[in-house]
This record gives sequence, structure tokens and C-alpha cells, in this order.
Amino acid sequence: MRKILIILTFLAAFQCEKADAASVRRRYVPPVPVQWGEAMPATEVQSVEPRPVSFVQYGRVIDINSNYKIDRIDIYSINGTLLSSRRLNDYQTSIETGDFDAGMYIVVTRFVDGWLPAVNKFVK
Repeated sequence: MRKILIILTFLAAFQCEKADAASVRRRYVPPVPVQWGEAMPATEVQSVEPRPVSFVQYGRVIDINSNYKIDRIDIYSINGTLLSSRRLNDYQTSIETGDFDAGMYIVVTRFVDGWLPAVNKFVK
């Protein structure tokens, strides 16, 4: 039972490290041989942020603009069901939300160069 608990804790921590849209920290540890009694070299921590996206909702239309080329826009319901996916190779687009039921939705904007996606939400 204890082994199962340890494995589940490890898996939960691993999943938290793989955050898709949150800030992710990268660690760089140089490959330096360390002798017994010597101090380890300092590590460098770099914070990586998602790219900014202009996300404007008015009525049944959402406008998305970015300074970077957008590859794909996915719309999810609040429980994680993929409702719509649109591929484009442009800097801006408009999305019609008239077919969606009342509720909260999550919009994930993915970029051509594979950078961290921008995540926005809207309520209809």
C-alpha cells in the first residue's frame, strides 16, 4: 500500500510539472565533475511565460490578435471537452460562439513556432 501511495504521489508531481499553459521553470545544471567536499556550482533558473494575446469578446464574437503567427485555436468546455478546433496560419481571427450553450469556455491559442500556448476563458 505504501509503494502505491509513493508512486501516485510521484505521478501527481510529474503531472504538475508538465503544465501546458502555466509558467514553466527550466533548470540548467552544467555537467561539471564535483569532487567530494567541493560545493556544487549555482544553477540558473529561467522563467518562461506564454505569449500575450489580445482576446476581446463582444456579444457572440471573439476577436483574437497576436504579434506572433497563430497555428491553431482550440475551444474547450469547462470540463475539458474539445468543442472546436480551427487551424490557421495568421496573426488574427474572429470566432463565432452562437452555437455554444450558456457556460464557461476555455480558448487555447497555439503558435506556429511551438511556444507555450496562451489560455483565455470566456462566459457565454
